[in-house]
Amino acid sequence: MFVAEDVASLFLNVVSLLSSFIPLVVIQMQGIEVNGAFTLVATRVVDLMPLGTEEEEEGSGISDRSYWEQKASHGSLQLVDKLAQLVVQEVGPELQLNYTKHYIGMVQQGDILRNFVTFVPRQRHVIMRFKLPQSEELTERFEASIFKVLMYSNSSGHRINVTHEGLEEGHEELKQFIRAAHDASGA
Repeated sequence: MFVAEDVASLFLNVVSLLSSFIPLVVIQMQGIEVNGAFTLVATRVVDLMPLGTEEEEEGSGISDRSYWEQKASHGSLQLVDKLAQLVVQEVGPELQLNYTKHYIGMVQQGDILRNFVTFVPRQRHVIMRFKLPQSEELTERFEASIFKVLMYSNSSGHRINVTHEGLEEGHEELKQFIRAAHDASGA
């Protein structure tokens, strides 16, 4: 949060650039005299929060299951089905898979995107992405899990490689990560 006496247009340009990476609130303070008494008036000038990546906003190009079967493998799509079933069990039955060209997300009945968890199938595994803020505690939890942890990404969050064996061994850990991502999404 920034508090400023006067917010210049140049400052607003810089803030708008930063807002795509971090949530920002800018409050402008003005002192005014009312009936001989001074008071402060706070005005929210900017309240920006990153809402998603460009690929999510553009819909990432609509795709279907056959596109992913050609791009990845039938086995990894079966793994996505099992992972999606785990998400539905943890969060609710109204979610279903939503195929795009860059990832497989989740959509709620009524076409509301719920991409707190996304999947990127590969030939032998699935990259599972959890939209969670970066924190030391979460990073330690992911690294302590049985899954291969990929580098944190500001646009997609924590990422892990999941195999069929990993799903069976790390079933309970995955449920915790799914619940944490869902809770963090505010859905």
